[in-house]
Amino acid sequence: MQRSGAENERFRLFEAVSSLFDAIGEDAPIVLVVDDLHWADRPTLQLLTHVIRKVTDAPLLIVGTYRDTDLVRTHPMAETLVDLRRANLVERILLRAWRATT
Repeated sequence: MQRSGAENERFRLFEAVSSLFDAIGEDAPIVLVVDDLHWADRPTLQLLTHVIRKVTDAPLLIVGTYRDTDLVRTHPMAETLVDLRRANLVERILLRAWRATT
């Protein structure tokens, strides 16, 4: 199967971002925080997934946050989570709301 011009460009961009993290990781560990993933669109999630799968040797920690209350089953983030969990590439840490008692 041959890629279209747009798909080829997207793949080249994804590879460039992955290579950037690999290069930066040679000098220092990296922590990438991506907040509010429940608002992310499909291309953004595809890029994030590509980086997670591709950057395996660099000291890279990606912390993604999302509100599960804002995430419906049809949202691309739900599909992305299923794929990444199936591949054992993510660890989910559930945080509950904290309320101070007076």
